[in-house]
Amino acid sequence: MSNHLISATYKRELRTPMRKSVMALLADKASDDGSGIYASKQTMADELCCSKQAILDTIKGFLADGLLEELGQRRVPSGFTVEYGIVVDALEALPLVKCHAKRAKRGSAKTTGQRQAPVKQVDRSTSHAEGVKQVDPNPSEPSSSTIATQSPKKDGPAKPTLLPEHVLEAWNDMATRIGLPKAKMTPDRRKALNVRIRAYSVTDFTEAIECVERNPWMHGENDRGWRADFDFFLQQKSFVKLVEGSYDRAS
Repeated sequence: MSNHLISATYKRELRTPMRKSVMALLADKASDDGSGIYASKQTMADELCCSKQAILDTIKGFLADGLLEELGQRRVPSGFTVEYGIVVDALEALPLVKCHAKRAKRGSAKTTGQRQAPVKQVDRSTSHAEGVKQVDPNPSEPSSSTIATQSPKKDGPAKPTLLPEHVLEAWNDMATRIGLPKAKMTPDRRKALNVRIRAYSVTDFTEAIECVERNPWMHGENDRGWRADFDFFLQQKSFVKLVEGSYDRAS
């Protein structure tokens, strides 16, 4: 939990109550440098008493606005979830809400009746402040079957590198759990995956695979006994419907 980012969230103009609530929840799950956010979308929806789709839409908005970035993937009991990071500089660059803007204009930093407790100042000239980074008490082991791997960068958080093999491995992990056909890489499948990777994000691939996993109709519970396979997943029309949740509404 980052009290600094939670405070920054409540002081900034985020346009809607939903955006404010989701950002505050993300800050509650983040380290002080903004990284380490990997709660499932359904968990976040339950905690905010809203729909999972509302969480997905809000996160996509933050990604588009540059307030949030995808840092990779984490393995969870149901498969994988995206690890996000709050872009701290972008959040703190947002306009202050009216009451805090007035206080800032008057030169007063006091926002409550309490005196502020001493805090360790963060040197923002470096990517990570010494002694500030929080440690996960139950770190997950690195896995080769993640959708995205992290590419090392000297400056700032690592960016995800999505490869066809990562998507195939995530599909096969899901297919093994629910009894769908596993797939092998072929030149045609690699070509189709590269096309999708250029057009869609890690979040989209994760949502598409989760949609297949949670939809009994795709597991053979239909009048034809048809089951989804990897080639169905790769078709442009099918993939768009999976990402948009159209099959959830139809089932």
